[in-house]
Amino acid sequence: MRQIDPPPVFRKSNDWLRPADDVKVLDACLTRDEYLAIYLLRFTGLRASEAVNLRWSNIEWHTKSKTARGIRRVPVPRELAPLLARPGVLNQEDAYIFQTRTGKPWHRNQLYAVVRRVGERAGVDLYPHRLRKTLGSAAFNGGADLSTISRILGHSSTTITEQAYAELATEAIARDFLAAVG
Repeated sequence: MRQIDPPPVFRKSNDWLRPADDVKVLDACLTRDEYLAIYLLRFTGLRASEAVNLRWSNIEWHTKSKTARGIRRVPVPRELAPLLARPGVLNQEDAYIFQTRTGKPWHRNQLYAVVRRVGERAGVDLYPHRLRKTLGSAAFNGGADLSTISRILGHSSTTITEQAYAELATEAIARDFLAAVG
């Protein structure tokens, strides 16, 4: 009896933004919508669908944390807090953070367009999920454990986080190795 060998599985490299490109993207924001979209996705790891459905009432101002669609709690990092507390921003409790002039939530395509525009200005191939992967990889390289990152990103297991998001940078590998061996 003949046996068919399955084709080899090639894992695609994690496409997170390396520090130089990360800075370029953050510096390329010009409008309030661009700042809010890029910083929210980059520093919370929200999915695009979660971001466009986020309401001001989801933000717990007194604890500086937020609830993404009632599923998980994501801390609001210091880079994002000023954008969410900016004076003059429409922040009625039930309003969407990203809303049209008629008060409806943005469509995902509107968020994608803003992210792509900032990426083009920065000279970086950019889409919302790449910012999510950047958060996961940056946290991992910064020393956060997989369990913490997995919970922040809303993954069902750390295996997903490890395979798709946690890629150690060369500097982090050297740092961890030298810390372990003295």
